[in-house]
Amino acid sequence: MPDVPSTALPPHVALRIAVTTGRRTTRSDLVVVGSRGSVHTPLGSPDATISEFPVSRLWPTVRALLPADSVARTAPAVTPAADRVPVDAEETAVLPALVRHAVTVTVTARPTGTDARSNGPRTRDTLALRTWLLTARDLYSVTAAADGSTTVLRERAGAIAATLQWDVAGALDHLVGTLAATGAA
Repeated sequence: MPDVPSTALPPHVALRIAVTTGRRTTRSDLVVVGSRGSVHTPLGSPDATISEFPVSRLWPTVRALLPADSVARTAPAVTPAADRVPVDAEETAVLPALVRHAVTVTVTARPTGTDARSNGPRTRDTLALRTWLLTARDLYSVTAAADGSTTVLRERAGAIAATLQWDVAGALDHLVGTLAATGAA
């Protein structure tokens, strides 16, 4: 996340968007505080930029960080549960040759204050880590299970946007709940 000590920021939700194309990965960090957000992109680059946006423009801001030639930029659309079936072994075997981009989205809540478990500063709660694979026309989600297995599901175009909105809403709810529990809200 941004090179700013967590104690210097008020409670916030942070997102890291990592896009890998071939051997190149571009990472961008977004921070949401109240109704405003900022994006730091690309991290570690000499031409890195920081810009602000209203939270109502979160998806358009994230969309601009995603590959222009992909299904990743589609408006929010939830994949119905009935359509979320694992990709068969044959398709999984050829998928690596078809993937043009991999996108990883991490969503964290960063409350300020003290962590009751360690009596130290509370830095973050990672709430979601999502991995997406993009081919020329298809979108796949990749989920790792606790037993080490991996499930690959074909998703509807727009699933990244819908899932991002869900994860950020959940992170904001978690942040408010954490602050209320500590009396900081």
